Amino acid sequence: MSFLLPPSRAKAVRRLYIGQAAALPVGSSRSFAGPDGSRYLLTHTPTRIVAFNSTCPHLGCHVHWEAKESRFYCPCHGGAFAPDGAPVAGPPKDAGTPLRELAIEQQGDALYALVPQA
Repeated sequence: MSFLLPPSRAKAVRRLYIGQAAALPVGSSRSFAGPDGSRYLLTHTPTRIVAFNSTCPHLGCHVHWEAKESRFYCPCHGGAFAPDGAPVAGPPKDAGTPLRELAIEQQGDALYALVPQA
């Protein structure tokens, strides 16, 4: 029966070099641009290194990492997100809208974002 179904196509991605893990100590964060101009936050949370789109899903303001609070925070309307991007306060929590995560890969000390290929 599988001949009746179209072949599944995995979305093509490419690796975008985004920095060295050693240059990102626990609690630190820095922004980088994706190939389409989207802004992301590369953050070393207490448990892992993550990359999230820095645009708040509520109204499009930019979130930043607050290491002391261990959260991503949107100053526009008090939106807050856990280190895994889950909404924990403000309008994003009310709407249940998390931050969009960008997959990253670590090879040795090098960090790469896995971005959709155009």
